[in-house]
Amino acid sequence: MQLPSWLALVAPIFVLAGVTACQAPARSIEESPDHASIRSSLSDLYTAFCFDPGEQADWEAQRSLFAEGATFVAPFAPGTTPRAVDTEQFLADFQQFIRTSPLGESGYHERITDLDIESFGGIAHAFVSFEGFVPGEPADRRGIDSIQLVRDGDAWLVASFTTQYE
Repeated sequence: MQLPSWLALVAPIFVLAGVTACQAPARSIEESPDHASIRSSLSDLYTAFCFDPGEQADWEAQRSLFAEGATFVAPFAPGTTPRAVDTEQFLADFQQFIRTSPLGESGYHERITDLDIESFGGIAHAFVSFEGFVPGEPADRRGIDSIQLVRDGDAWLVASFTTQYE
């Protein structure tokens, strides 16, 4: 069966339009004015985890950056079940780790090496690539944090925090 000449001319247009309509739209994430504030909150967070030999992390500064009811999923070994904990359990686990490792005496720092932020209204998500190191030594661990934040007035607070080491 032969198509009428007018249909033969427009059929490819409908086919192309259908293919284009089924494809995902181009992703265009623009930097919002909130991103500077989010970056500042994340910088404060990573700074609060850092401490030099003979000192401690700034536990109160950390608490002030977490939303009420925030959850944390610590790094977990393959084959084990992930476990989410609240702020106080997370801080207690981190303090225990510091007390029982050489880091308690040597100090520990983390720095952001890459940051990808997406935000919409009062919520934001950040993928934070980081490296950890003992002050004065090369970085010896790397990982990524997946952090969800919520706006509370002018502040951005951590609502959820998940870490995966390299």
